[in-house]
Amino acid sequence: MMSLDGRRALVTGGGSGIGRGICHVLGEAGAEVVVADISAAGAAETVRLLRDEGVVADAVVLDVTDSIAISRVRGELETEGRSIDILVNDAAIFEMASLEELEVESWDRMIDVNLKGPFLMMKAFLPGMLEHKWGRIISISSTAAKTPGTLCAHYCAAKKGLIALSQSVALIAAPHVAVNCICPGYVTTPMTSTETRFWHETGRNVSEGAALDQMRAEVPMGRLGTPEDIGNAIRWLCLPDSDYITGQAINVDGGLDFF
Repeated sequence: MMSLDGRRALVTGGGSGIGRGICHVLGEAGAEVVVADISAAGAAETVRLLRDEGVVADAVVLDVTDSIAISRVRGELETEGRSIDILVNDAAIFEMASLEELEVESWDRMIDVNLKGPFLMMKAFLPGMLEHKWGRIISISSTAAKTPGTLCAHYCAAKKGLIALSQSVALIAAPHVAVNCICPGYVTTPMTSTETRFWHETGRNVSEGAALDQMRAEVPMGRLGTPEDIGNAIRWLCLPDSDYITGQAINVDGGLDFF
């Protein structure tokens, strides 16, 4: 069974990057998609693209750090009789700084969006899945959670915490709801541009192009990932073939972790 017909997915951060790719793959597999993003324009554009492909989709503007807004969205969906079967926590931010330069405000912002946000979303939508005795929660962590870097301690800490949070929730949610993380490596998104720009500005490479070349050289598969690569892994985790998989942090990185 390769279809997600009859399932409804809510994807945070669905207005761009990896989130948009995830929405595309889940919609293509037959799921109805609720595109949640802090950017109304981004969410609307993703919905437009999905509808052009024949996918049933709509947009909600959502700040994942706002528990009141999350409760409102959940309440509106419940009122409409639209329970969420699949929750994908993709909304995230990325910044780079040395430990000496890292400000407390940056630390708090990173933890709020990348760790508190998924916690609030799980807390809001897991009960409905348990009531229906089926569900999938997939959060986007990072290979940086397993192999930390020296210039993004706050990002690495948040993404590592997300794995631990997901594993704890997996124990609570079993046997009816599977909870997993996907850990992308280098993926072509606006976040990648942030990293290459930092490398360029700090002189690690002569140009942003050289930074991208270095990143590709580190991947045994010889290319950067695409948002759809991440979406394909998530689709598989939503299918019956993966029913026995929960509490895992699965790398989707072209072999980067073995380099």
